[in-house]
Amino acid sequence: MKISPQRLTETFLELVKIDGVSRNEKAVKEYLCNDLKDYVLTIHEDTAYDNVDGNSGNLFMKVRGSEKSAPTIILSAHMDTINPTKGMEPIVTDTKIMSDGSTILGADNRLGVAIICEIIKSLQDNNERFGNIEIVFSICEEIGLLGIKNFDFNQLKGRNAYVLDAGNLSVGTIINQAPSAVRFTIEVKGRAAHAGIAPEKGLNAIVIAAKALARIRQGRLNDHCTLNIGSIHGGTATNIVPDNVSMRGEIRSYYQKEIDTVWTEVQTVFRDEVVSAGGEVFFKTEQDYDTYLINEDRSIIQYAKQAFSGKLSVVPCFGGSDANIFNKNGIDAVVISVGNWEPHTNEEFVIIDEMISAAQWVYDIILASRDTTV
Repeated sequence: MKISPQRLTETFLELVKIDGVSRNEKAVKEYLCNDLKDYVLTIHEDTAYDNVDGNSGNLFMKVRGSEKSAPTIILSAHMDTINPTKGMEPIVTDTKIMSDGSTILGADNRLGVAIICEIIKSLQDNNERFGNIEIVFSICEEIGLLGIKNFDFNQLKGRNAYVLDAGNLSVGTIINQAPSAVRFTIEVKGRAAHAGIAPEKGLNAIVIAAKALARIRQGRLNDHCTLNIGSIHGGTATNIVPDNVSMRGEIRSYYQKEIDTVWTEVQTVFRDEVVSAGGEVFFKTEQDYDTYLINEDRSIIQYAKQAFSGKLSVVPCFGGSDANIFNKNGIDAVVISVGNWEPHTNEEFVIIDEMISAAQWVYDIILASRDTTV
């Protein structure tokens, strides 16, 4: 065992007790700067906070290795959690670390953060030979990958990035494919009127929208595409015929052309229902993130295979992560499992042996890459 299980556990427990939801990662940032200051060459905080209305930027750290010919490896995890962890006291048993049930544990993604901290310390404590390492601790991942979208990728030398952020998967699993996602807003306008005195003069926007929604397939459209309208807001009072309703949704697919086709179908249905009823409809879309596929013969997966003692699983996923943005910017990035389960719930937990195995695996990935000539 090259890593320190005790130190890893202690670091993780300290991190999950720090309250740091999206846009409020400052305390986590300060912890990491202090914890790693003696192990890294440089620490840089960017100004992403200006673009996300937060109190911390992304952290970029460099670790100087002894093997100058080895490729630079990027390790990444996000500092924010989906819900607050303030006041949460982790419960530690012989096999698990759990939330006390009052809120989430915060292993998504403090476990990935803790593992990176442990790897950087152990590599140097053990006087290992390794290449340069670049670390990216991002902000605001949980609210649309906003931190990494505002990161300056020109400062990175590495071309392979391991994002330590896969939950509900056994250690030894790599996510090598993720979809594109488009968010959309549909606004239907009708005509207001008094609902009791003159309802005939009104044009109910909610009714029109409901007719359109009834014609649209939602959920899993096929093995590689989903559509969901997850938010609807309309009307102002029970005695007014609603003249406006707004809906927000998303389309995901491994194929951008399929997203475009589905979106065209959605627009066609809404135009048909709204125009025929005498209303107006407006559409807006935003590309949330782009698809990627890393083939198994790429070096980033080969290093992981060499480092893992068991059978490696390479699987697709239908969620987005910081890896999507790394790949968009020309860097091969995969997401790897770290041993946390039931993320985003108060039942979230970490299997201690898996946490240790994940840290040792990433440690060995760094070593597996060191004899490769750039």
